[in-house]
Amino acid sequence: MDYHVFPDWDNSILNVSATMQDYLGVTNDIPKLRPLQSALSRGYKNVVLVVVDGMGMSILDRHLSKSFLRSHVAQTVTGVFPSTTTNATTTLMSATYPAQHGWFAWAMNFADVNQTVMLFKNADYYTGEPMAMDDFARTRLPYINFYADANIDAYTLMPRQIQMKPNAGDIGYFDNTRDMFHQLDTLCAAGGQKFVYTYHCDLDSTMHKYGPSSRQTKKMAKSLDRGFRKLAARNTDTLFVITADHGQIDVAGCVDIWRDADVMECLAQNISLDPRGAAFHIKSGMHDKFVAAMEKYKPDFALYPTDDLINKNIFGPFAKNRNREFLGDFIAIGTGTNKILSMAPGKENSSKTNAPYRGHHTGLTPEEMVLPLIII
Repeated sequence: MDYHVFPDWDNSILNVSATMQDYLGVTNDIPKLRPLQSALSRGYKNVVLVVVDGMGMSILDRHLSKSFLRSHVAQTVTGVFPSTTTNATTTLMSATYPAQHGWFAWAMNFADVNQTVMLFKNADYYTGEPMAMDDFARTRLPYINFYADANIDAYTLMPRQIQMKPNAGDIGYFDNTRDMFHQLDTLCAAGGQKFVYTYHCDLDSTMHKYGPSSRQTKKMAKSLDRGFRKLAARNTDTLFVITADHGQIDVAGCVDIWRDADVMECLAQNISLDPRGAAFHIKSGMHDKFVAAMEKYKPDFALYPTDDLINKNIFGPFAKNRNREFLGDFIAIGTGTNKILSMAPGKENSSKTNAPYRGHHTGLTPEEMVLPLIII
């Protein structure tokens, strides 16, 4: 258990958004973060929240130990579980608990259509075929950005490859990291008080391909550090708040669970969720056999009855019973051995490079779950 860091709902990325939402004039009953409240009270013209995908505290400590960003870490916060972008960025953008918004993971079972759906790609996880319904996930699991009713102008700035439909304020797209900093400069210089939500994904992509410990990751981290230092120096009337959705671990191997006939015969639905936080829906009467079949993977994956995790409040309070169904009967969580679990042939490889992942996340290790709250 010592390798697991569970979400702390008094001190998490959810609390970052809840504190921001309160600042923007929309009350909520989620605990606020005092250092962020204090900074927000100082009357800045602009407030910019930047989510750097994958930039956990372990990345700062490894590659940026004496950097501009590291020197401005006000405190650490926890991520959510599974520690995956789908879950974490939806938590950040909606200021709601995972149990409430339901975007738990990359690939989720929708039993009524008999498909495992990649929520961000609107496609079937196992076949790659597009869903028959446009924007399937947003239709089934709608949410509103926490700054939709802000008392100042609100903007969303995203990578161009993420064609997200806005549900709050204006949305803009950038082509690369340099363009992101340029567009933030432009927004900050424009007249009027404003809030800007920004998401950066290239660091996470680099770590998936090369690993968190790689020189490529270090190079990108240092580039981001220089960019934020210059951006802050040019915009002294702006409060910059920087955090992450999750961290990453260096992958130490892959378990092809789909090859295990003893496990697979117990399943009522496809394996779902994520490679270090995988959900299993079990056939009636097969629970004991499934637990016995999973015993061999115990050093690399801790197996939890899903109800135990729910009772520990790992996902927050459930508002809809439907969301509970996505989580199955058991969840296998990656341990500190840093293995990933392949749910189907080829799924241990990056869809972009078709090469094995060198870095990954979705588990509960400190590297995946402990994140910075940077206030500049």
